[in-house]
Amino acid sequence: MEEKFNLPEDICKEIEKLIKTADLTLEEKIKLWNDVVEFISKWIEMNIEHHEGG
Repeated sequence: MEEKFNLPEDICKEIEKLIKTADLTLEEKIKLWNDVVEFISKWIEMNIEHHEGG
């Protein structure tokens, strides 16, 4: 089951711009995008738990 993450649009656009200009293959760009989204989502989740005392 694949999780879907919702990141703020401005963050997505900046990441997309950086990845598009990177000298990577299409497959590498897709993997990089997925890795970045996963990292940011986990970071957000960790901070929410920290602030909620969980």
